[in-house]
Amino acid sequence: MKKFGLSFFALAIGIGILAMTATSASAAPTPESIWKKAEQRLRTMKDYTLNIDYEGPKGTMQYNYYCVPPDAIKTVIVKGDNAGAILIYRPSEFGHAVKARKGILGKSMALDDPKVANSPVITPVYTMVQNAIKGSTATLKGEDTVYGHAVYVLTFNTSAGTHEVAVDKATYDILRWKNPTETRVFYDIQVNTNPRINF
Repeated sequence: MKKFGLSFFALAIGIGILAMTATSASAAPTPESIWKKAEQRLRTMKDYTLNIDYEGPKGTMQYNYYCVPPDAIKTVIVKGDNAGAILIYRPSEFGHAVKARKGILGKSMALDDPKVANSPVITPVYTMVQNAIKGSTATLKGEDTVYGHAVYVLTFNTSAGTHEVAVDKATYDILRWKNPTETRVFYDIQVNTNPRINF
């Protein structure tokens, strides 16, 4: 009888420990921990290539994007105005200007040109995300899917308005960024492939 009692007690303790472990494992992560892991993921990226779907004042567009931070960027416009154009920002080769080419036609664009100023054409897009929300606190809005990927949706309230950042639950890649006027969706992300930043 004593042996049965001890066994039952040990079993109860074991079940209790398993329940506590399961509860801890299934507990939702905090917004701060999600964003911390996203930033850690960004720090592993010596370079990255991805596709961008854009909606905003410039219309609806799609880009192929190749970036070697901090200042080697190639943008290929796939859909939208100037589809087929290639824009290169590479100060080490072209100076402080953007070189653009479409077909056999090419031109140089100043960095303050409205078509490229304050855009991922001259600033790494993930750096833009970080700069936009720097100093603000993350809030977990909920969960969603972005092109089939489950994501955490974080919001950041800044002096310029609310930014929404969707973080992949598996990889912690940033898959969507909404600022007060624009939405960018990132997909087909590849990192550390040493992309060629040229025409």
